[in-house]
Amino acid sequence: MRITGLNPDVYRGKKPYIFVSYSYNDIQIVEGVLRIMSDQGFRFWYDQMGEGIDGGKEWRERIDERLENSKAFLVFLGIETPERSEVMRELAMAAEKKGAS
Repeated sequence: MRITGLNPDVYRGKKPYIFVSYSYNDIQIVEGVLRIMSDQGFRFWYDQMGEGIDGGKEWRERIDERLENSKAFLVFLGIETPERSEVMRELAMAAEKKGAS
């Protein structure tokens, strides 16, 4: 579910961008915050209800690729987030990436 007019575009270019990790349960809050930040010039990549995944790519492969190529990582942690294995996996990958740089 989205708030009409608030969902920022998924960035697909080569310039630096922020990878956003979140639980779909928090999508309204996440997209509201991203809209405000997008208006300030920030670029984001996030799985916008599947719209950020290019055709022909495996979902997890694309997530990993976009996380690896991001310049920053923004995670939204809600009460139920620890029960969302993908968010926790992305958080671990971001921490590993930070340790490698």
